[in-house]
Amino acid sequence: MEGVPDWIDRAGATVRSGPVKVLVQYSYAGKGFSDATNTVFTPTGVTGAVPAYHVWDASVEWSFLRNYRLSAGVNNLADAKYFTRRINMYPGPGILPADGRTFYVSFALKM
Repeated sequence: MEGVPDWIDRAGATVRSGPVKVLVQYSYAGKGFSDATNTVFTPTGVTGAVPAYHVWDASVEWSFLRNYRLSAGVNNLADAKYFTRRINMYPGPGILPADGRTFYVSFALKM
């Protein structure tokens, strides 16, 4: 079946100590194909194998003063270079690379 890796695994751990929570998540997707005939390679790059990849994410959250929460995290911690699909339209044809390492910070107030 096209677009479906042969194996998908997601695992994570959350540790909470008082007002602090730390989360680490690992994601793995095995090799897949972009077409129903499982074409391994074409010169155009529109169809072919989609290699396996793994990604680590981490976040930390701090709750304080009862109604406030500060969170921060990193997605794709190791800055893995991978792609999840192939396309035949703009900006293609070829692969659509995944995002590199990204950071985020958020602040929440519960009323």
